[in-house]
Amino acid sequence: MRKIIIILSSVFVFLLIAVIAAPFVIDLNKYKDRIITLAKPYLNREFDFADVKLTLISGLGVEINGLRIADNPEFGSEDFLSLQSLRIKVALFPLLKKKIQIKKLIMDEPVVRLVRNSNGVFNFSDMASDAEEDEKPQAKDEKRKEKKSGSEKKPDSEHNIFLAGLMVSQFTLHSGQIHFLDNFVPDAPVTMVFDSLNIELKNVSLYKPIRIYASAGLQGTTEQNLLIKGMVGPVGDNMDLVGLAMDIHVSVQNVFLHKFVPYIPDGLMLSPLEGILYMTANIKGSVHSGLDLESVIQGEKLVMSIKDSDEKIQNVNITLKEKIKYDDRKGDIGFQQLDLALNDNNVSLTGTIENIKTDPQWDVTLMAKMNALDEALALYPVFKEALPQDFRFTGPLNMEITSSGSKDAMQISGHTDMTRAEILYGEVFKKQKNIPFQISLKANKIADIIQLEAFAVNLQNASLNSSGSIEDMVNPRFDLVSTANEFSLKGWDAIVPLLKEYEPEGSVSIKNYMKGNFDDAFVNLHVSSPKLLFKFPASSDKKEDENTKQRKDVAESIRFELLAKKLADNITADGGLEMGNGTILDINFEEAKGKYSFQDDILKIQSFQMRTFEGDISLTGNYDSKSMQWDASPIINAVRIDGVVDAFTQYRGMMKGVFSGSFDMGGSLGKNDKMVTNANGSFRLLQGEIENVNLMETIIDSLLRIKEVYKYAGEKKDVLEKYDVTRFDSLDGEFSLLNDMLDLKKCYLENIYTPDVPGSDAKLKGDINFDTGKLDLSGKVILSSEHSEKLTKKAKPLKALLNEKGNIVLPVTVTGTMSNPKPLLDTSYVLNAMMNYYGKEELEKGLDKLKGKLGLEKLGLEKLWQKD
Repeated sequence: MRKIIIILSSVFVFLLIAVIAAPFVIDLNKYKDRIITLAKPYLNREFDFADVKLTLISGLGVEINGLRIADNPEFGSEDFLSLQSLRIKVALFPLLKKKIQIKKLIMDEPVVRLVRNSNGVFNFSDMASDAEEDEKPQAKDEKRKEKKSGSEKKPDSEHNIFLAGLMVSQFTLHSGQIHFLDNFVPDAPVTMVFDSLNIELKNVSLYKPIRIYASAGLQGTTEQNLLIKGMVGPVGDNMDLVGLAMDIHVSVQNVFLHKFVPYIPDGLMLSPLEGILYMTANIKGSVHSGLDLESVIQGEKLVMSIKDSDEKIQNVNITLKEKIKYDDRKGDIGFQQLDLALNDNNVSLTGTIENIKTDPQWDVTLMAKMNALDEALALYPVFKEALPQDFRFTGPLNMEITSSGSKDAMQISGHTDMTRAEILYGEVFKKQKNIPFQISLKANKIADIIQLEAFAVNLQNASLNSSGSIEDMVNPRFDLVSTANEFSLKGWDAIVPLLKEYEPEGSVSIKNYMKGNFDDAFVNLHVSSPKLLFKFPASSDKKEDENTKQRKDVAESIRFELLAKKLADNITADGGLEMGNGTILDINFEEAKGKYSFQDDILKIQSFQMRTFEGDISLTGNYDSKSMQWDASPIINAVRIDGVVDAFTQYRGMMKGVFSGSFDMGGSLGKNDKMVTNANGSFRLLQGEIENVNLMETIIDSLLRIKEVYKYAGEKKDVLEKYDVTRFDSLDGEFSLLNDMLDLKKCYLENIYTPDVPGSDAKLKGDINFDTGKLDLSGKVILSSEHSEKLTKKAKPLKALLNEKGNIVLPVTVTGTMSNPKPLLDTSYVLNAMMNYYGKEELEKGLDKLKGKLGLEKLGLEKLWQKD
């Protein structure tokens, strides 16, 4: 036994000495030229190494030191690949069976220099010989035919066994570097360095999972900020990469994006310029059997550029979290989580999409919580530019949309809440925070038809509900009904600033029907209200007192209808308006109704009637929406003129009576234009009074103050009693107006009241300046026959003023202003007439005496002296 132990010990010592001495005894460098000669055809490059030696103690294999592969001379003189050492370890027992099984492949400090030229060609493109290029043309044709027919031969088992044998059980790379010079990018060339590269592959085999561990320092840092670890495989005999199972973890930290700007594709609407990127991802499963992906991608302090703009978006923070399951065989994607956070805005997607490769079927839910929508819109210039320039949205928006079905038949429902947001659109729309605002939707789509089951817009206290169909989204054709049940207008002046000065109150309801497309559409709109209260702004020539400030106009039983049609760019419309009764600008009215039409930019008032001022008013008219010019033809029947004057002029309380007339008038609604610029017509005022002047008293008083009349008539106060008004049975007039100047062509007052004897008339004409109120009228006062007789009996010289009917005719003028008119008698005319009367009277007396003395009457000559 002792001898056996001694023998075995001796053998072991001998073998140990042999193993230690073998690397020093066996010199593999003598095969260096042979090795280089064998490798060159496969590398197509200059290939060299410093030395090669056999290793036994650390494992059977070889160690190659100072290995280098030269670069293509067209790309530079530096080495394409250089490494400190390459160690290859093989398994002993398979080698005894003439099979090569590599246990370990270790690369120490490899340095790879990659170059891409200005034509996009890499410096390694010419390295490996194409196996197909070495084949004979006949063999190539046979292979192509096999691929085309699907009868390509699969690798036999012996070949697979050979490949399995060549698999490296363990691959290790220590402290590697990759230098990349890119001349293909625009502007200046880019140099990138990937440092501290470590790779470890364990259990490399066709039939076992391969463990992977890799780390590196990406561009911009010397620390390792890239980590990949996990398991892949088994690969299998068929090398089916699609069915390859994996369980991989990937981590990327502190990647500075400005280093990668040249590799961002051109034409993006938004491109990152600066910022830091972080990513972690876990991938498990296979593409065929189901791939689970869970990842988090973060971008911090990003600076984004906008396409075709010098504008840059600063300080953008993005986080993308996802949990996705993908099955390639079924074409199914399941979104357990897909969350995108953009600063304070969050969007998430959950659900499934099936048959994505053939006929996609989905059931997904999109949820959004946008706390700064304006920031999100800034990242999507297409949407931002589509909005009006003075549109602003600030504050939160919450949205949920659910959709299921396919592209040919789908259902969609959603709800959006913007209550806490502030939405501004110039001076047209201003929704402040905490004013309720929600939009909800429920619809179905079959083929090209969308059936809108419900579309509701809730704003403030109003709810507008729509339903119907929309066909063909390329050129949409709609058939929709919208209704808003009765809601209060209180508070709407804060949302629609144009309403603010009107201070609306009351309630309205709306119903609308639309049919057609954008080029050929029909609209039928109905608006009704049981009662509306509002305030018309005071006109510039009226001062508001406290009562006026508190006053609200009112209209009851309102019904408005619009039937409009659009064909290309041409819009036509018809409609009507009815109001039961109300008060507007202190004007009471009843039974107001009208019909209108619109065509070629002209709004035509076909008819309008209403009862007001105890009478009736009707009119027709036109308004040109482009030039803002208007014209109208009102007809007024038996209205109280005192109400009209008090309501529309500053001459309150100056006139009374029953007014009728018809006019043609026109003007402009332009901002700096006069509203009324021209008018003409005729009118009649019955049982009228002019309160600020007594025309007859003033004229008779002026007449009786003439000395020649006074001495015959006696004191004036015994002749005429004083009154402060001019009363008359009727006033007929005709006029024309141009700008502020009214031409009173006719003003005929009949039966002007006097205390003793009525029946006097007046006829006037002239100009009235509405801007200054100045009067310039002239005409005559015609005293009644009875009054004329009384005056001529007391003052015979007044007979000189009699007309052929025995009426005294007194020429007058009216000057002053409309608020203070001044009637004036033409006294010079009266005096001249009276002087003529005196001369004629004295002449007749002398002739009478002469006739008596001469006896002319006897001779028949008295006819010579008879009066005409």
